[in-house]
Amino acid sequence: MSASEFDAHALIARIRAGDEAALTAAYLQTFGNELGRLVLAHVAGLAGVGMKYGGAPDLWSLGYHMGGHDLALDMINRAGFDQASAISMVMTGRLEGPEHERSAQPGGDAEPDPELGD
Repeated sequence: MSASEFDAHALIARIRAGDEAALTAAYLQTFGNELGRLVLAHVAGLAGVGMKYGGAPDLWSLGYHMGGHDLALDMINRAGFDQASAISMVMTGRLEGPEHERSAQPGGDAEPDPELGD
């Protein structure tokens, strides 16, 4: 197996042994690509990240909502995205960050945003 090949079985074994670094690596492997970022942004949207709570005014409903919200934010954090990435995701619907976005890479192909005067 070459160095560029991913060994999921070894990573799973490390996670089962309680290796936090392996868990972080698994989140990066799962959500660090474009498809993973799309899925994670969708999960965050379903959990109401960035939205005003509009559910029933009882503690059980609020607790349920906050549990999903916190889980989505934890997933975003474990996948290597920072707070600015989460805020940007709420505004744009895209989850990108310094480690993941194409524009942060040398030769990135980010489109200029006419609204920002780029």
